[in-house]
Amino acid sequence: MKLKKLSAFALSLLAVGALVSCGQATETPTPTPTDKTEEKTPTPAVDGIMTYAQYVAAEEGTEVTIAGYVQAKQSWWDNKATVYLQDDNGAYFLYELGCTEEQFNTDLAIGNHIKVTGVKGSWAGMVEILGQESGAEATYEVLPGTKIYGAKAQTSLNNEALIALSTQKVSFTNLTVVSVELPASEGKDIYFDVTDGTNVLTFAVESYLTDKNTDVYKAAMALKVGDVVSCEGFMYVYNKAQLHTTSLTVTSATDILTYAEYVATADGEEVTIAGYVQAKQSWWSNKATVYLQDENGGYFLYELGCTEEQFNTDLAIGNHIKVTGVKGSWAGMVEILGQESGAEATYEVLPGTKVFAAKAQTSLDNTALIALSCQKVSFTNLTVVSVALPESEGKDIYFDVTDGTTTLTFAVESYLTSASTDVYKTVLTLKAGDKINCEGFMYVYNNAQLHTTSVTVVTE
Repeated sequence: MKLKKLSAFALSLLAVGALVSCGQATETPTPTPTDKTEEKTPTPAVDGIMTYAQYVAAEEGTEVTIAGYVQAKQSWWDNKATVYLQDDNGAYFLYELGCTEEQFNTDLAIGNHIKVTGVKGSWAGMVEILGQESGAEATYEVLPGTKIYGAKAQTSLNNEALIALSTQKVSFTNLTVVSVELPASEGKDIYFDVTDGTNVLTFAVESYLTDKNTDVYKAAMALKVGDVVSCEGFMYVYNKAQLHTTSLTVTSATDILTYAEYVATADGEEVTIAGYVQAKQSWWSNKATVYLQDENGGYFLYELGCTEEQFNTDLAIGNHIKVTGVKGSWAGMVEILGQESGAEATYEVLPGTKVFAAKAQTSLDNTALIALSCQKVSFTNLTVVSVALPESEGKDIYFDVTDGTTTLTFAVESYLTSASTDVYKTVLTLKAGDKINCEGFMYVYNNAQLHTTSVTVVTE
């Protein structure tokens, strides 16, 4: 999760005055979550409570006292609670507020009104009321009254405007999913990029707030690039505005395949995929050969029709494109084909840009590397076995490498990295026995074969 390490801070509850239990509070009628509460109910007069404007103006590191209504509880463990509060003018994020589990369930029940005193701070742009790390533990007191706020409808993903709504419940309609980052292990946070057609932001399904058993978590796991969604949640900040999503509905499903669906499609079938341009192997005669990648896999576009201007602009490195064409393969390399498929592949530029880092590999296992076809990968401490110099200047170079167990042939593909590039010049000087680090794009020519873009000789 993109929060502070949760073990970093420890808080314990300090009694402040007489705690008022949930049952002792004088409850006002509670609007349903779909109500958009507009009435400005006066905050009960309690000495020392700041207005939201005064809280915003307070310097970090100073003590603040605020009051608000509990709108969501992100987590409780080790007698610490992380809570979203809101009032009629703004909202507050309480990070690791000291309370017992019973108090978490009663005093901090959704809708309850509490007064909090603690030290104001921030982390990665998220303004918080801090716990023990502030030097003085935050404390709370239950106040009379309850209230649940409806989500504030937003019409754009303007970053600055959304940061100003930090911690408040907001909603969006007609956002298009640009990318989905599924968790590395079950039940962890999910991140997905969305666009309003102009701006792109990353939203999160925060597993402590909405775990793997919730509808929103399951819906996010099934998201596909191109889906149009409506969603709501609490506006968090992680360097930029980032919704902690609590509700997610796909209003228009995309025709774009997931990487798994693409892999399962038979050769000769039409496919529609989306990915980010990571490398351009060549352009000639209005045809481009391109490496694409998304969060889950890579795609090789063979002779995609485009003008030279489009090659330089639409297919700029990092650009996001949607491609429809026929799936095929040659010598084991799975491709989206050009003219030979009987119907030329077409593309459309999508919002967003992304360049992926190389995925570090620890062995030359052929099967594992073929599964990474078209993705950028890196290797360290390989040993050069042999180098096959080109028959004529500027042609492809092939060199065999070993990890001590397996030997594979790597290539410097002259259309991707010409004779004028550093990698081409370096590989020309390689000798058997050299130790090297290298990276490039995983190609397949019967076996896995790196199209090498960087080589460094390791000196002892």
